[in-house]
Amino acid sequence: MKVSHINGVKIYHCSAGKTLPQWFDNVRNVAARKESLRYNEAYRRRIELIHDFHFPTAANTLKISPDGEFILACGTYKPQLKMYELSQLSMKFERHMDAQGVACSFLGDDYRKFAMLREDRFIEFHAQYGLHHKLRVPKFGRDMCYLRNSCDLLVGGASSEIYRLNLFRGEFLAPFSSALKGVNAIAENRIHGLVAAAGEDGKLECFDPRNGKRVAYLRVAESLARVDARAANDVKEGKGISAVAFGSALTIGVGTSSGHVLLYDLRAPAPLTCRDHRYGMPIKRLIFQQGKGGEERLLSADSKVIKIWHGENKKNKLLTSIEPPADLNDFVVYKDSGMVLAACEAHRMHTWYVPAMGAAPKWCYYLDTLTEELEESRETTVYEDYKFVTREQLEQWGVADLIGTEALRPYMHGFFIDVKLYKRIQSVADPYAYERFYQEKLRKKIEETRASRINITSQLPKVNRKLAKAILQHRSQRLAKKEAKKDGGGDDGNDNNDDDQKASPNGKLVTDLRFKALFEDEDFEIDETSEHYSRLNPHRYAAAVKRAEADEDEGMVDGGNSDADSDEDLRIGALSMLGKAEENAMEMEHQQDDDSSSDNYDDEDNVPPPTTTMFNAPSGYSARHLLERKASTQQQQQELSELTLEQRLRLHADSNNYGDSDYKSSTQNKRASTHIAKVDSEHRLGRKNKGKGGGRKKGGGFKKGKRRR
Repeated sequence: MKVSHINGVKIYHCSAGKTLPQWFDNVRNVAARKESLRYNEAYRRRIELIHDFHFPTAANTLKISPDGEFILACGTYKPQLKMYELSQLSMKFERHMDAQGVACSFLGDDYRKFAMLREDRFIEFHAQYGLHHKLRVPKFGRDMCYLRNSCDLLVGGASSEIYRLNLFRGEFLAPFSSALKGVNAIAENRIHGLVAAAGEDGKLECFDPRNGKRVAYLRVAESLARVDARAANDVKEGKGISAVAFGSALTIGVGTSSGHVLLYDLRAPAPLTCRDHRYGMPIKRLIFQQGKGGEERLLSADSKVIKIWHGENKKNKLLTSIEPPADLNDFVVYKDSGMVLAACEAHRMHTWYVPAMGAAPKWCYYLDTLTEELEESRETTVYEDYKFVTREQLEQWGVADLIGTEALRPYMHGFFIDVKLYKRIQSVADPYAYERFYQEKLRKKIEETRASRINITSQLPKVNRKLAKAILQHRSQRLAKKEAKKDGGGDDGNDNNDDDQKASPNGKLVTDLRFKALFEDEDFEIDETSEHYSRLNPHRYAAAVKRAEADEDEGMVDGGNSDADSDEDLRIGALSMLGKAEENAMEMEHQQDDDSSSDNYDDEDNVPPPTTTMFNAPSGYSARHLLERKASTQQQQQELSELTLEQRLRLHADSNNYGDSDYKSSTQNKRASTHIAKVDSEHRLGRKNKGKGGGRKKGGGFKKGKRRR
């Protein structure tokens, strides 16, 4: 059961939810399938007031018996009728027909006798045992009405005559002759027996069934022209009056093909009130209901909505409205209650319960208890399964061709779209939306955990800091002026304390929660370089553009030399490493025996880092060139793989200085290997001989000597 709250009135949709499909009982392992529905929350919470209250395709008409115990429904496809017994909340029987039903009428107080008008000009008479008789009328029928006082069955259709069939005598009587081109609706006043016929040309005629003569008529189109001239013209040229119903003895309601409902007093030609559905669709049905305190309400319905109006005391005032999920064909109201049943262009016939109209019927008295329980639960909105989108969003997603189809439901300046279809479109138009949503939720979660830490809170927010700063400055200036005015002898005691509190720089930045997201949501970030901002603030826009260009120029200057600087830094760093190694090796030859003057280090980690010195590499060579040099023999490759990076760089530099880049001279190779071995051994002595006076001096290196060529 779904609950909607429209115009301050609660409406309970009793037939909402899922039902079992037609093929469910025909499949195998039905017990296992029904067992699985135990865990379906939507199916478990459904309310099925009347069992099998549906048709295979759609329902056309509904009628409640005079005793209020039975409901007669006609639907398709295949054309059939169903009789429901309300005391048992189930279907009593169903019968099939040769053609679709247009209208139906009970001939007695219960289900035993009723008539069905078919669209192929036949009238079927049904009894308790089944079809009793059928006969044919001269013209195609549109509506039917049974006069209980005279046992006359009136049939109106595509003719100016209203056919009269007397069921007591079993023969056709003289028809009622009218000036109408066609009869769309017929109604009888149960108080004085007057019969009203609504026609195509916007006129309403009333007949006395005792003599079959016309006693009165109304020009509805002319009355409507005072309110809406275009609608009046459509009524004259189009279908005209589509529905008519009697209220009290002197009240009659008329529904037009333009979607207007006019309320008349039979003693006056002018309407009491005119009500507009604003859909421009023909009115399907009008029903008067006696409400609480003797108030007479009017229910009118078109294909889109059922509107419930107040009576004569509150003219043109809408009580509430009911929007069916499919196009509506017919509806009825159970007498002296708030139960509304509707036949729609859908598989299911829908039921609504409106407590403001009356109590629940006795055959479903438990609805009052259920509604009291639902009062404590959360209410849902009318469009709970729909998402509102604008025309610009549809064009941006590339689905503007859906406009005008059943996938979109026009509403105000946009459309309502099904949530499932909306998610499918979003997944195609923006496939990374969920990832951004996940990252944003994760970021907010991390910020919430960090909020519990001890931080130095800043008064300025992260979003729109400049605007927040300007607001706080304005508040501080305003507070200072008020204090100066107060000290200067202004009003003493009756300043607005609330304004002082709002103007306080130490108070909250946002005192109105409606503007809280302005300093929290990044979507409200002010872009000072946008075109819209430039129109509102031309001076600030120019300054913002200059700052952006300056930042961009600095970025280009830094980024333009980054590639060249990276190669240069790599070459300088590698050569400094080579220079350090060569310098250490040269100093080792002169200071090999001088170990007593060095300091002892207790910990290897406390050894001071080597100083960085520059090394002059041969012209045209960089660190990459030296590292890419390869040995010519397998033995040399093995020797190079055992050396460190520093030793390899030193070896390549020495080999280039001696003029042998391809390692062809064995003498030079041995000389370089011996020199590198000495450097490596000295490096080990400087690191590992703790307490023996080994290692470098505290000054950070050996004494400088001459560089060997």
